[in-house]
Order: sequence, then structure tokens, then C-alpha cells
Amino acid sequence: RPITGFLFFALPEKQLSKTTDLILDFPGGGFVAMSPEHHEEHLRMWAITTGKPVLSIDYGKAPEYPYPFAIDEAFDTYKLLVESVGALLGMSGKKLNIPLSGDSAGASITANFVFRIIEHNENPANRLKLLPQPIALVFNYAALDFNFTSWMSPDNLRVLRTEESPGSLPGLKELAAHITPLSMVGDKRPGVPRRKPLKRQTSWKEIIRGLTTSGGEKEEDASSTGPKKRCSSSALKAPSSRRSTFLEPRHRPESLGGVDTPEAELDQDEQDFNQYREEDRPLQARVRYVYPESVPIPRSKSAVVQQQHALSVAVEEANTKATERYGGKGKQREPIGTR
Repeated sequence: RPITGFLFFALPEKQLSKTTDLILDFPGGGFVAMSPEHHEEHLRMWAITTGKPVLSIDYGKAPEYPYPFAIDEAFDTYKLLVESVGALLGMSGKKLNIPLSGDSAGASITANFVFRIIEHNENPANRLKLLPQPIALVFNYAALDFNFTSWMSPDNLRVLRTEESPGSLPGLKELAAHITPLSMVGDKRPGVPRRKPLKRQTSWKEIIRGLTTSGGEKEEDASSTGPKKRCSSSALKAPSSRRSTFLEPRHRPESLGGVDTPEAELDQDEQDFNQYREEDRPLQARVRYVYPESVPIPRSKSAVVQQQHALSVAVEEANTKATERYGGKGKQREPIGTR
């Protein structure tokens, strides 16, 4: 897959060959969407205000190019720019200073491939091919932590959720029993007479349509026992493109004695989903790049999770000490924060 980038430069094209600074940007989009074209406004503003070229990379996104494809592509882009000293873009080729920028998912990708640069330089096999680090990192609302944790213990969080629940709001029961006169919903309490529904008069459009309807259609409508369901207009143009994300059971080829080979399964998958639009295919059918001999990364507890556990233990110990100190002689009281 070729690397795709968008170059923004506000000065005349001839001055590009004299520049030595390049802003390398990776746009955000949740790792699955958006390109530099969606960030064009601030990229153009950077190019105008700084007078420097701004290169924004349209990296591969999931599910077509799953993790860590975008990080590898970002690292390869940086390596190509450094090895060519910017001459690849028409810059001076004498010196190259690269500040990196990224927002949201783009900032996460940028941070990850900076670690790749550090690991590359620490590898003894690359002592003669060291990569210079970027001169600056500019992150906007970077997605660096995917652990949705809290410094509060689960017990304290449970109390907060209970106090903020709809059942604890004052006056809620009184308001629930009251029905405003402006309500469009009828009162269901016993002894309250219900209003008769208003009968809608037939419009002129319906009258004219009834006059122009042929006798055959009237007989067909009269013979039908139930109302007809309206077909979607898109279904009239083409067959429905909705399909389950799970693969349907395949018929085993008779020539192979009822055994499916990997080649036959691959051909069957392509035959099944090539006729559909890309956004209508299952995720597995949309993948374009598969890492050879990919091994799943074992999950490990991060430092944030360990810190969360330590804080929970410390809060529990503090609650126990406070209970023993102020709880009275041999009388157990509820922990602090749960009364």
C-alpha cells in the first residue's frame, strides 16, 4: 500500500527547496475514520501562520488495515523523510527538522511510533543507522490511556451512583403522579373518562386519488385482508444489501468429497461479498492486510490498573481505621462515606 500524504505550503513553490523545517501531522478519527481532508482548515492555518510546509499522512485505518498497521506506516514515513533529508518532498536536502503533531487517535499513533524510534536506536544492530528524534511533539486531546478507571474505590462509587439515581431525587414521586393538562397522553387512572379520538377528515388529495384509481386496484385492495407493507424505494432499484456479519454455512464442493479447502473457502468468501458495497461487508471480509505469523499480544495489568488497586486498598484501610477510632466501644458502625 503506497503512503498517502497531503502537503500544505503557503509560500511560492520555489521557496520549498530552501526550507529545512517540516511539520509532520497525523490526523485523528478513532483509528477507523477521517483523513487530512477533514482537518484541512487548521492544517492550512498552520501553513499560513508558520510559513513552513505541513505534511499530513492519510494512514491505513481499521478494519481494512488493523493494528498496528498505522504505527508501522507512520514509522516508515518518518524513516523515509529522515533518510532523504526532506529531498523526497522537494526540500533542501541539507538539513531536516521535524516537529510531530497529532490529535486524538493521531496523537496516539504519533506517541507509539516515537517509542519505535527509541527502540530502533537502542537495537545494537542499528548502531550505524540511528534515526534522529523529532524536535517537538504537539498533542491535541491525545488518546493515550484506554483504561477507564477512577481513583475512588468501587464501594464509594456505588454510593455515588445510588445517590444520583432517579429514585433518590426529592419530589419525584409527587411529580410522577401528576399529569399536566398539556400532556398529549391520556390519563389511565380509574374513574377518569377518556376523550374520544378526533376523526380526521379525508383530504382532497385522497379524494382525487380514489377517483383516479382503477377498478382492478380497488378489487385487489378490497380482497386483501390486511394492510400492505410499503416497500423501500432502494429495494426496487437493487436487491437488499443487508447481510449478517456472521458467515453463512457454505455448501461443500462435491468434487472434493465434501471437504472444504482453504482455497475453496477463500474463493467462496470473495464470491459472497464482492458483489456488496464495502461498508455492507462483514469486518473480516473488509480486511486488506494480514500480518504474517501474527501472534496475539498477551494482556498484562498496566501501571494505571495497579495504581488503582493500591488506591482502593488504601481507602479501605483508612475507612477501617476511622471506624475503629470513632465507632465506640465494641459497636460497629458503617464505613465513612456509606452512611
